[in-house]
Amino acid sequence: MTSPSDVADRRIVKSLYEQLVPIRALVHLVRNRLIREKGAAGWRSCYFQNYHTSRATTAFFELVEREASRLPEKPVKFLEWLHLHKLEEAGEETMFREDLLTLGYRNEQIDSSLPDEVILDMFGRQMALVVCKHPFALLGFLLVTECLPSNISAVQNEIASLGISPRAISTIRYHAKEDIQHREPIFDLIELYAKDQRIYELVYFAAASTLVGWGLFFDKVISNPKPQAG
Repeated sequence: MTSPSDVADRRIVKSLYEQLVPIRALVHLVRNRLIREKGAAGWRSCYFQNYHTSRATTAFFELVEREASRLPEKPVKFLEWLHLHKLEEAGEETMFREDLLTLGYRNEQIDSSLPDEVILDMFGRQMALVVCKHPFALLGFLLVTECLPSNISAVQNEIASLGISPRAISTIRYHAKEDIQHREPIFDLIELYAKDQRIYELVYFAAASTLVGWGLFFDKVISNPKPQAG
């Protein structure tokens, strides 16, 4: 687990990624075990939860924007970026839904489903950090969810080995391309605001908590004797 190659001159971002290496490595091992033991059913379960996190992120951004606007000194650069980022993410839920339909889920199944309780706990923790600590916690969440885009070749090889249609990963393809550009302003904001040690620690905690949440979900899928439908 290494930092993205383009953060060499970003001291704070590089430091955060270096601190996150042990957690990222452990989560990676758990996910590999999940794919090894649960195969396509395990992959589908994870992708279904990714859809739920995408849906929840829309409301999460609204919460962050509200809390940031209430700060005594409004973080203008942060709010300007957040407004643009919300526009960039518009339409992702529809793209994800198309992927799920390709995977064999039905619209009524998607609409009636809820996020897994582990994912709910993870998102609840992120929202609590935003409200109770500082809205810049969002930067930690995004540091590990949007700033480490998938290696599309590796994903294609994985789904081919699992017998999953390449038409089911349009959202992954989109993020593999767009997140390279999207992460630059996120890195800029971290470098700007995380000079404050309290913000640095918050960003790290939010990032680590997100990784741990996904690791716990992967472990839950492994432990479940029956593959989760979604």
